[in-house]
Amino acid sequence: MDEYIDFLASNASQIHGLAVYNIFPDQSIQQYLTSDLSSLPIMLVPSPLTPHEILSTIISDGVSHFTAGGWITSMSDLGVALDFSLTPKTGSKGRDKRLLGRDLFAPENEEDMGPLVDSCECFTCKNHHRAYIHHLLKCHEMTAWVLLQLYPPPSPRC
Repeated sequence: MDEYIDFLASNASQIHGLAVYNIFPDQSIQQYLTSDLSSLPIMLVPSPLTPHEILSTIISDGVSHFTAGGWITSMSDLGVALDFSLTPKTGSKGRDKRLLGRDLFAPENEEDMGPLVDSCECFTCKNHHRAYIHHLLKCHEMTAWVLLQLYPPPSPRC
């Protein structure tokens, strides 16, 4: 492995970022990188599965990019529609507890005829309501997980 790191370090000026396959998630990636390489953007593959793992890799490994497939799949498996923003709302001091998503298994969704997010224009929000997705989840219908994965976390259009 050292010869690969040496090769990368000697060509660091021509490299714009690293994709790292973290096969040792309990070890810091930074311990294997030279200072020239550790300053590059790092994308971690496969993606961390929980918000705690994401924060941990940002803090300990300096990871700046993630693939989201694993996280989105694990959240939809739990019946969670991701619904979060990483920037504080106007007037917020940043200490308000913010949920990462909506639990569509929750009983309050059983009769809720509203979309996942009122102002969202995505396919899921425009065509389906919370009660329907709740029903699909309770029946273990695969369509529920597909609809949850089609629903995006908030963006300028949501």
